[in-house]
Amino acid sequence: MLTFGFAYGQDFLYPNINAQGKDVENFIPKGWMLLDSVQGDLNKDNFKDLVLVIQHIDSVMLDKYADLAQPRMLLILFYDNESNLYNLAEKSESFILPHDNPNMTDPYVGMSISSKGVLKMEFEFFATMGSYGSSTSSYKFRYQNNEFALIGADDYYLHRATGEFGERSFNFLTKK
Repeated sequence: MLTFGFAYGQDFLYPNINAQGKDVENFIPKGWMLLDSVQGDLNKDNFKDLVLVIQHIDSVMLDKYADLAQPRMLLILFYDNESNLYNLAEKSESFILPHDNPNMTDPYVGMSISSKGVLKMEFEFFATMGSYGSSTSSYKFRYQNNEFALIGADDYYLHRATGEFGERSFNFLTKK
């Protein structure tokens, strides 16, 4: 009981991430672990960049309405051939949702980088109890004009009891 009260009473602080490093380990703070990684050329300089999803080793209470969860961060690292180092290009403390509900599968599915440098992030919603709905979603990002732009999204929904389903695909470049 004391441990629960202590965990609830403290605010979780995300750690600082190194701006540069020689390898993946240089970007994983103490108390964190690598959950997933993918390599590919995101900034079209013909060198393989890295995208990491890291996760806090211990469970914490992120807000008063959620169960305990292990916080996650998305890190995007560009490789600099001149220095032989990776540079932190982007960091998000909120894009990769934690697995904070024991009645649902982990919302994070995976990621990939296409040969055209498009980063695709995939997620799912599947409750083992309390809901008949399930969905999968993916988001596509391209590095352009010195920032990551959301260029596409796909969503598939299924109601497991009725069999009703729907599918949507959005191309933000063509506005279709």
